[in-house]
Amino acid sequence: MSGQSMRISGLFPPVLGALRERSSYRDNCAVCYYWSVCRGCRAIALAYARGNGKENYLGADPQCPYFREAI
Repeated sequence: MSGQSMRISGLFPPVLGALRERSSYRDNCAVCYYWSVCRGCRAIALAYARGNGKENYLGADPQCPYFREAI
């Protein structure tokens, strides 16, 4: 790993850790069959949550093509 990427990863360890843990995800993404290969768009999820007055980048991605296929 380069020195630059080491510095960047050191700035956001809670965020990066949450992105790796399925138990951190909420709503449909938490139970989706495709989670291991998809995980949704976190930027869209955050924008959607903020539109509803929340701060949740680990929530559902409303533009996900698998949104209705969540278990």
